[in-house]
Formats: sequence, structure tokens, C-alpha cells
Amino acid sequence: MASRELNGHPVTAGELQTLALTNYGHFTTMRARHGRVRGLALHLRRLTDDSRTLFHADLDPDRVRALARRLAPVTTPDVVLRVTVFDPALDLGRLAADAHPAVLVTCLL
Repeated sequence: MASRELNGHPVTAGELQTLALTNYGHFTTMRARHGRVRGLALHLRRLTDDSRTLFHADLDPDRVRALARRLAPVTTPDVVLRVTVFDPALDLGRLAADAHPAVLVTCLL
């Protein structure tokens, strides 16, 4: 079973269209055990560094942590979390435009 949120809200197929068609963004995948992720600081640093490189935009690691925590149940022994950063407003014709990255969190139970 998978659950997904974009910036803390349920995501629609339309909001995922850009990601599916353009495939321009970056992600990290991690395993959470009882709500804890080994190496979380490294995952967050990679996301912030890659956001600067790809979008020339800062990403708040505390916000990403809070968004991921919303979907990672502490009562479940193991879940897989994927955090994807992309801009739903960008398309192939506007990849050089100013970006406003969004955070998509997917939790697989």
C-alpha cells in the first residue's frame, strides 16, 4: 500500500503529470524503522545540495523532515520513504525558468 503527499497535501494525477512527462527532479529513498531513518542527515543534505544544483533554489531540510514524518507511522516496523523534489510548473520548454520546487513524499508500507 502506498500513500503520497505533495507539500503535505494529497497529490492528484494532474499534479504528477509534469514529473511523469518531464522527469526533471531528484529524489532520495530511505527505510524508516519505527519512525527513524539511519543516515537521515545525509539524505537531507543530498536533497538540499541537489536542489541548489538543479533548481538554483534552497530547500529547507526541517520542512522536508516534517513532510516525511507525516507519512512514516511510528507504529509500523518498516516502511520505505521516497522524497522527490520537482517543480510542477516546469515543462520541457521552460526548464531554465525560475523554479519553485515542491516536495513529494511517497510511503510504501
